[in-house]
Amino acid sequence: MESSSTPSSGRVSAMKAQAHALQQQEFDQGRVLKLGHALDAVARQHGYKDWNVASAAAKALDLKAIKLSYVWEDIQAPLATLPMRMNRRPDATHNSIKELMRWAKQIDLIADNVPDEAKREMLVNIGGKKPYVFVSEVHRFGDDAYRLCTRSYSPIKGLVFTREQLETIGAVAWNKQHGTHDGDHMVSLIHDEVATTRDRTKLKMAARLLGSVAILADSEWAKTSDSIAITIK
Repeated sequence: MESSSTPSSGRVSAMKAQAHALQQQEFDQGRVLKLGHALDAVARQHGYKDWNVASAAAKALDLKAIKLSYVWEDIQAPLATLPMRMNRRPDATHNSIKELMRWAKQIDLIADNVPDEAKREMLVNIGGKKPYVFVSEVHRFGDDAYRLCTRSYSPIKGLVFTREQLETIGAVAWNKQHGTHDGDHMVSLIHDEVATTRDRTKLKMAARLLGSVAILADSEWAKTSDSIAITIK
């Protein structure tokens, strides 16, 4: 059940803020309220049984919102745009996100403006770290998360996702339809067949998938980063 007062994005953060506010209210009245109890109380206010249920539902709603905005099957949809941000200090993860979006823009540009016979050569010349494949290796990384890796299977700084996130933005579906990896521990992104194709439609779809990944990464990074979002009116 989604309350009408629940924000359309960042639902988990919003409910946590409400829980902290509730704690402060109790403190001001001379009472102590543990954070866990405050979280459960906020969850019930939004119609959920407890915090665990509310948190899971909120994350699913946030992912659904991202999916509805960025669907790689629709090549007529505008390419995703990253929010403008000013970082208080250099941030390697944000640089990785911006590089990922640069790849998306370059692939989209090549798809629309480069003759078929020259597409392969132009794709090779994009430069930087190619966002090749998502890799999940517990023995290597110590968890079951998926890291975006280059062609040499080296992780790109900060681009780490859950299986659910990859399913929600369509990366798993992309792998099933266009990928070359097993889909269990490796999910294709811009693998070799995409990087050498002349197919405009496939390139347009790949660009939109990259955009979806970048937007998801940005939304997760912004929750913990020391940055300022910039809005131009």
